[in-house]
Amino acid sequence: MLQQILNSLPLIFTAALILAIAYVIGKFVADLVTNILTSLGFDNVFHWLGVQERPGRPAAPAPRPSPGTTTRQLFR
Repeated sequence: MLQQILNSLPLIFTAALILAIAYVIGKFVADLVTNILTSLGFDNVFHWLGVQERPGRPAAPAPRPSPGTTTRQLFR
């Protein structure tokens, strides 16, 4: 039993190392893609689609329900 545990420790450490390397590579690729898309102007995609009025301004928030409004009244 102890021998099985000792034999599995290198495999566990190898798996942890692979996960750590994958995490670092994933963060690098995510930052790279973010920088590339930002430099291409992809931040303005909602403006191009007509969803947002002006680039850089958030869309108008949805109106808040008044106190006492029931769920049934909201979803009619």
